[in-house]
Amino acid sequence: MNGLAWMLPIRQAHLALVVLSGALFMLRGLGVLAGARWPLHKALRVGSVVIDTLLLAAGVTLWSLLQLHPLRETWLGAKLILLIVYIVLGSWALKRAQTTA
Repeated sequence: MNGLAWMLPIRQAHLALVVLSGALFMLRGLGVLAGARWPLHKALRVGSVVIDTLLLAAGVTLWSLLQLHPLRETWLGAKLILLIVYIVLGSWALKRAQTTA
């Protein structure tokens, strides 16, 4: 099976992981705003890291299959910068922001 045959399943996995990552972040964020302790549970933190790592791996695999370069493809460079912003702000919002207590 050549690399391009894997493109559609990897793209679908990438899109599913985007939705899963966003949904988990939203649920955890709502939990933090409500003052709950469960959003910071170790299993959820590890799960979030695993999902985001798989998301990044799927993205990198797609870049290589499509032979894209972040410096030539400006939309891809912007996406990488926004990914870093998402990770930093998400970490800050869930761990370091003041809670209602």
